[in-house]
Amino acid sequence: MIRDKAVQRMTNSQAPTTTVASPAPTTGFGPWPWRGLLAVLTAVVFWLAVMPAPPREIDTGWDKLNHVTAFLVLTFCGVWAHRRRKGPNRLRVGVRVALGAMAFGALIEGVQAFVPGRSSDGADLVADALGVLLGGLAAWGATAWWHHRRR
Repeated sequence: MIRDKAVQRMTNSQAPTTTVASPAPTTGFGPWPWRGLLAVLTAVVFWLAVMPAPPREIDTGWDKLNHVTAFLVLTFCGVWAHRRRKGPNRLRVGVRVALGAMAFGALIEGVQAFVPGRSSDGADLVADALGVLLGGLAAWGATAWWHHRRR
């Protein structure tokens, strides 16, 4: 963005230069740490989902709240790991992350049907969908704040 403004301020007396688009804004270190975090969180959520019972230390006490929390965090990280600077790609990224998260939730429910001490429940998918919605809204708000802050 700074480079674009500098190019716009050039006068005719300066040598012509090629305008290069700025890279997508980042949190200072790019999307790769977010992608790594997303991979780790996905593995942890899957591991917790196939355990006969989640550890008490990280259990909220209500199964549906566990689902909402897990999918809120996964969706937020997924959007930030694959975000774009502007344009329709931002919406497409959000939709793809949401669909991927819901497919992951369906996979978990399918696997849980075969895990002793666990059961497959459609209400869990509703809780997953709520977490995806809240995570998407949180990511959208954080992205809007980040872009506004950088102006």
